[in-house]
Amino acid sequence: MMKTLLVVHGLMGMDLYTVTMENMAECNQAANEIVKQDDSLRVICLPTRDREKETQQKLNTMFSLFADIVSKMKREHDVYCYENSFNSECSVQSLR
Repeated sequence: MMKTLLVVHGLMGMDLYTVTMENMAECNQAANEIVKQDDSLRVICLPTRDREKETQQKLNTMFSLFADIVSKMKREHDVYCYENSFNSECSVQSLR
């Protein structure tokens, strides 16, 4: 679901006022209510991104890639040690 940013601006030098809304329908409803109260205000709804969710997805992807690399390295090490069981680099003490 796309988040929406409600932006309110007045003509009398009022600072911008912004609120993050859950969806466009909710934002449009709030915008209509604001304009009913004061028709000199300008209100617009802009689609925006959920940056926190995007950041979490990127972190999950990077961690997943890292975990896959570690798993692959462990499998390759296990295969190497199975094939070279008497090699000093392998930690399998019971086969020596």
